[in-house]
Amino acid sequence: MSPGHHAIVTSVLGLIACTTAPAGEPAGEGGSAGEATIDATATTGASGEIPGGGGAGGVLGKPSPEDVEMVPGDYPGPYPRVARFYGDHTAAASFTFDDGWASHAEPGGAADALELHGMRGTFYINSGNMSAGRWALFEDIAERGHELGNHTHSHPSGFGDVLDPSQRGAEMTLAQDALLAKTGVRAKTFAYPFCSYQGVREEVLARFDFDRPCATIYYDDVANGQASTIQGAFDHQTTNGARWVVGLLHGFDGARKAAFVAHLDAVAGRDVWFAPYDAVASYVTARDHVDVEFSGEGDQLSFSLIPRPGPYAFASPGFSPAAVAASVIDGDPLSVVLSASCMVHVTLHPGVSVTATVDTKRCVIAGR
Repeated sequence: MSPGHHAIVTSVLGLIACTTAPAGEPAGEGGSAGEATIDATATTGASGEIPGGGGAGGVLGKPSPEDVEMVPGDYPGPYPRVARFYGDHTAAASFTFDDGWASHAEPGGAADALELHGMRGTFYINSGNMSAGRWALFEDIAERGHELGNHTHSHPSGFGDVLDPSQRGAEMTLAQDALLAKTGVRAKTFAYPFCSYQGVREEVLARFDFDRPCATIYYDDVANGQASTIQGAFDHQTTNGARWVVGLLHGFDGARKAAFVAHLDAVAGRDVWFAPYDAVASYVTARDHVDVEFSGEGDQLSFSLIPRPGPYAFASPGFSPAAVAASVIDGDPLSVVLSASCMVHVTLHPGVSVTATVDTKRCVIAGR
């Protein structure tokens, strides 16, 4: 490692500042340490193929003393930062649909509407309400990249404050077994019936990677004269706080369908990563539990991403305190931004540090 310039960067709220460098020309891709993988992508405003949807690239910031501790040398930059969201989008949005309505998965339904806008969503299923034909519809949309989640077997009221642990366990197990048997999907996320999550999040997270306590926007109201209010909420939430919108919709028909599709038309071109709940939750958790070490000299930059030991705190947007997730960082992608024209996509695995050397003028990755 070159002695010319060295810094250790710790991720704070997932955003590590960096400076920009002249646009480079991509000329290769590289390797990894351990089982981790690295992919270099040259960008000109967009960030290439992004899981879950599209959008334009984000804006780079400048380093501040609390972000980067420098040792004098001849390395002029750029300095790496972990992007707030995959592809360096400035915000994220996950559209979730509860209760396994046929209108979610049938032709012309919610899944089709999302796909027409280049998006994928999350569909939470109550296994006790499903017919064979409906199971087949949801199996199909899962194969098309949508997430299927666990929403209990019978959608009981008082999940968090009336049912006892054995009853909650039975509800989750029945739904999980049915999902696996009927669709081949092991649900990674759980949505609480009636948003009854108080006091039971750690119990639930012992079974699932992530939970969705509730939502930050209730899209059922889009057809009730609230479309402009909801649009304002989307605008506010994608520019403030966690910058992760979690939308919730039940039925997808009539006025609700028309209003929601109009909303998709309005937001599809935003600098927002539209992706299923599990994808964003995985990214946020990895982002907030990784440290960056780097050194550089001349045009050469070497950096390492080092996952911290678990357990990991997962903070759902709009809900606190953070719950301790049972999941580990495993197969989670991170975007490391080096300049306006150079972005490195890194896949993390537990206990594996990802190391790469970059020719900053040409965005060439030389992995080790």
